[in-house]
Amino acid sequence: MTGVARRTLFAFTSGLIASVALAGCTSSDAIVTETPLPTTPAAGATTSASPSPSATALTDEELLTLLPEGATSDTPQGATIAAEYWIGELASAFDSGDPSLVAAFGTAECSYCSTQAALIADLYAGGQSLSGGAISPDLTTASSATSDDGFTYVSFDASIADLITISSDGQPQATSSGGTRRWGFQMVFTDGLWRVNGVEISAS
Repeated sequence: MTGVARRTLFAFTSGLIASVALAGCTSSDAIVTETPLPTTPAAGATTSASPSPSATALTDEELLTLLPEGATSDTPQGATIAAEYWIGELASAFDSGDPSLVAAFGTAECSYCSTQAALIADLYAGGQSLSGGAISPDLTTASSATSDDGFTYVSFDASIADLITISSDGQPQATSSGGTRRWGFQMVFTDGLWRVNGVEISAS
């Protein structure tokens, strides 16, 4: 991954993105998806459109076994639990370099999901790694509702710890300061489980 792409990933985690309010969404409002990909990669740089697939992709039945209790309920509460699980998998992917579940629990329309997964996979494939980036949701701030458009919208505050990029020789390269942001999710219930269809991050 290029330095430009890394810096953009850091910008995402520190919340330096446009503020958009999810609470005002209606059936005619599409969720805004913010992505950290650079618009113009450095010369000679490449970024994959999606993370390298695992040798054996998980089936929906296998994905269901990974979800916490209540996350498969076709209710706004179930969508909230599933969104909390997904954000935890994103934090785990920062640490492990394996974003497969981040992508698996996102729909094909969730460009944010596939972009994050691709950036993490590319960074680790290039010999670098990430440290930190733990995400702590505050579900006391959660709100959720099913809209006339058929999607369920979930939002809650979550704090993210500082995220450090580590070079291939084990040296810290850059640090992105964490903070608390409002995370919004457009959720869709298909094949017995919730998937993330869009992600929005704004000032809390």
